[in-house]
Amino acid sequence: MPTLLTRMERDLGALEEQPLRMQALLGLGIAFWPLGPWYARRLMDGSDDPLGLIALLAALVLLWRHRVDLVINTVGTVVACVVVLLVSVFHRELLPLMEGAFAMLAVIALFGLWRRMPGVAVLLVLSLPVMASVQFFFGYPLRVFTAVIAQALLFVSGHEVMRQGTELMWQGMPVGVDAPCSGVRMLWAGCFVAAGLAGVGRLRWRSTMLLLAAGLGLVLLANGVRAALLFPGEAGWIHLPHFLHEGIGLLVLAPALWLMVRCYD
Repeated sequence: MPTLLTRMERDLGALEEQPLRMQALLGLGIAFWPLGPWYARRLMDGSDDPLGLIALLAALVLLWRHRVDLVINTVGTVVACVVVLLVSVFHRELLPLMEGAFAMLAVIALFGLWRRMPGVAVLLVLSLPVMASVQFFFGYPLRVFTAVIAQALLFVSGHEVMRQGTELMWQGMPVGVDAPCSGVRMLWAGCFVAAGLAGVGRLRWRSTMLLLAAGLGLVLLANGVRAALLFPGEAGWIHLPHFLHEGIGLLVLAPALWLMVRCYD
């Protein structure tokens, strides 16, 4: 009986706070309304992958599922108001992607998602169209790391392959780890799965960060394995159909995601 009464009190409290939550979201929507058209254009103009929509939908589903636990507190409200004020003052100096990040920060702070639902907070960040920017800033280091892993695996298998930057050298012939092989999409997939598991399981912040770290490590290793498996075809040792590029990527990503789920369990 106490459990039932506690649940009823919590549900009644949620109903009382429902108008406040809607008003707060409406206020944030008005403050950041120019981001809507920009977000749609960015997803459709080919400069970025529309994967952010998947993360956004997943975040909205989890928020609706746990809507009873969405509580607005004073600290979160103050932080959200400060964020809106800063964006209003420095609007002309901020890029739309930066404004989008501030908008997500305002939502996360307003409802205390960083503490109550960190997995959902990560999903909201992943909903931003960041793939092109991540590729620009981190693509080269990721390609170097992928080449290092691939070279080590090929060396263990008995092939004396040298590495120069992002290129693997075999008998004087370079095989480059190009931008599509940097693993940015695989990293996004790993972060999405980790954040989704954390959101469903209501993991705390520390557990969520550990799961994300494990997922990133597994995906980076998987991308190195992918490059090593593709090297024989690129070096001319064997003939590989072009469609195997994507197939091998999925083949090595699946075990990495499975291990991530096992870490969650």
